[in-house]
Amino acid sequence: DFPNLRQLTTIPFTSPPWRLANRLDQTRHIRLAGEWAVQFRVVFDYGLTDSHAALITADTLIATCHPNRSLDEFALPRDARGRTFPVRPIDLDAQRAVIHRLIATATKAGSEIIILPELCVTEPLARRLHEWVQHPDGPRLLVAGTYHHEGHQDGDDLPRRRRNTALVWARGHDQPLTHDKHSAADGPIVEDIQPRGWPELRVHVIDGWHVVVAVCRDLLNPYAVHTLTEIGANLVLVPAMSQTLLAFVGQGANLVGSCQ
Repeated sequence: DFPNLRQLTTIPFTSPPWRLANRLDQTRHIRLAGEWAVQFRVVFDYGLTDSHAALITADTLIATCHPNRSLDEFALPRDARGRTFPVRPIDLDAQRAVIHRLIATATKAGSEIIILPELCVTEPLARRLHEWVQHPDGPRLLVAGTYHHEGHQDGDDLPRRRRNTALVWARGHDQPLTHDKHSAADGPIVEDIQPRGWPELRVHVIDGWHVVVAVCRDLLNPYAVHTLTEIGANLVLVPAMSQTLLAFVGQGANLVGSCQ
C-alpha cells in the first residue's frame, strides 16, 4: 500500500512454482494465482490519499438513496433479440427533483458518502450532481448512479461500445472517478452492453481503506469477488437495480468472512 516502490528484486526459484499454490516452504504470502487473475486489470489508485484521509471513521454515515420503486418508471427499449438499451428514467424532470431532494435529506442527516442506484440517471444529470461535493457541508463522496451510453473508453482506440458507466464525485476533484460495468444483467431485462476484455477493477487506496465500485451484477461475478478478496477490498460501493438484495447479501458476507 505504498506508492513509492523503491526496489524490485529478482531471485531464482527455491521451490518449484507449482508448490506455491499450497503455501509450502514458508511461502505464506506468495502463491500461484488462479483463473481469476486473468479476468481483470487491477489498478491501485492513490489519487484520493491526501485529500480524503480519514474518509471512514466510526462516526461516518453512509446513505443509499432510492428514487424509484418500479420498472414502470423507466424506458426499456428492446430490440429484435430481446436485448435492452438504453435504460433510463421516463420523466427526467421528476427524477432530477427526487434525486436532489434525497441527496439534500441525506446530507442534512450528516451523510458523508452517498450512493444512488444503477441506471437512475442520464450522463448530463450525473455530471450535474458534481455540485453537491463542491459544497463545504455536502458529501465527501457521491456515487452518482450509472447510465447507459455508447462511446469510447478513456484512451480507447477501439470502436464505440455500449457501456454502463458509474460516475463518482469526490470533494476537491474536478474530474469524476468512473467504473464500467463488466457483468451484464440477464434479468429482469437482458442488458445490451459490450464489456471490454480485461475489464478494469480500480482500487482507491485511502488511509488504509481499499475502496472499490461494483455495479450490480459485478458483485455477483465469482471471479470478481475472488479478486476483491485478493486485493483486500474493504469498502465496496454497489449501485444496483435489482428486485431483491438477497444475492448481494451473500456476496457481501463472503467478502466480510474472507478479508473484512
